[in-house]
Amino acid sequence: MGVPNSRNISRMSIAAALLLAATMLIACRGRGAGPAADPVDRFSQLLHQGARPGELTKAEREEAERLVQRFLPPLTGPLAGNRWRVAYDDLPKGDFFSIDLMHGEGDKAPRAMWFHLFWHGPLSPTELAAWPERVGEWPARGVEGHHLFVRVGGVELRAVAEAAEYRDPQRIRSVVERFDLRSLAKL
Repeated sequence: MGVPNSRNISRMSIAAALLLAATMLIACRGRGAGPAADPVDRFSQLLHQGARPGELTKAEREEAERLVQRFLPPLTGPLAGNRWRVAYDDLPKGDFFSIDLMHGEGDKAPRAMWFHLFWHGPLSPTELAAWPERVGEWPARGVEGHHLFVRVGGVELRAVAEAAEYRDPQRIRSVVERFDLRSLAKL
């Protein structure tokens, strides 16, 4: 092995730089800095990021709006004839999803119910007392025939009846139970 020349030194420098960049990329992905490959993991990442100060990019907001669709109830059975309208509300801190159950097509369609979905973090034992009801295994609270809030893991889903035919406690509960609460609880 002879004395390294400038060509060999350049090749070794490039190889070392590429190795360092690859190592940093892997380390960042492990900390959640890069996009997650699984759609549920990616949605969780965006939901958590929205709870912290700062704003998502336009592309991230659009991605989050698309990904939240997988947790919404199917528009079949009692929800047939409705449609979902989803918007990501990006605030300086504490972003949330505005999810509207629209009865019919078009911008002027009446809203049957509306929902807010956001990352709140797990309930502490002292907070749990303020959630005396249950939706399945999850703590809930509300006003009969008006609204029902449920905490699934660190996620809070707020459901509010707007149309008269939805202002029945069982109907509100029925719609909330049709969300993929089990998956939301894992975020």
